[in-house]
Amino acid sequence: SFSKSNFEHKFQEFWDTFPSSDKFMHFPRSRVLKTELEKCRKIYKKLLEDYTHEEIMKALNFEINMRESNSATGLNKPFSDFKYMKASSTWLNNKEFLSLKELMDDDNIEHIDTFSNDV
Repeated sequence: SFSKSNFEHKFQEFWDTFPSSDKFMHFPRSRVLKTELEKCRKIYKKLLEDYTHEEIMKALNFEINMRESNSATGLNKPFSDFKYMKASSTWLNNKEFLSLKELMDDDNIEHIDTFSNDV
């Protein structure tokens, strides 16, 4: 709705993007990743005082792409790579996006979102 604040839109995008569990492809669910909605909303609001929504989302998408890619290439593993992803409130609290940003800078990967599905 149009009455939603700019913050709510940003938080909603974050929340919608964050994986709900470590279930991926044929890998079973072993952990729930999307937890503590209200806590996450508070932490996110605070983070936006020092960081941009864009840099947080870029890091989150980077991690998701990386974990999808690792899971897809490790089909004999018992769990998807998402098993090792932090739950949403921990992810925000620990500022995981900062260490991911370092990884992105190291790799200097500009086009991480261009993973193709045709193998």
